[in-house]
Amino acid sequence: MSLESEEYGIVVTGLQKQVDELRQMLEDENSQAEVSTTASAESAAQIKQLEDKNRKLAVRISHLLRALDRKDSELQALQQN
Repeated sequence: MSLESEEYGIVVTGLQKQVDELRQMLEDENSQAEVSTTASAESAAQIKQLEDKNRKLAVRISHLLRALDRKDSELQALQQN
C-alpha cells in the first residue's frame, strides 16, 4: 500500500467519523425539537382551556355583580320607606 492511499484511507475514516458525529447531533436536535413541539402543542391547548374558563368566569362575575346591584337597590328602597 502506498503512502498516498494510506493517507487517503485515514482522511476518509476521519471524515466518516465526523459525518457520523454530525448525524448523531442532528438526531439529538430533532428529538429535542419533537419534544419541544409536543410541549408547545400541550401548552397551547392548556392556554385555550384557561382562556375559555376565564371567559366563563368573567360572565359569571358580571351576572353576580348585576344581582348585587339589584339587591342594593332593593335594600335602599326598603330603607327609604
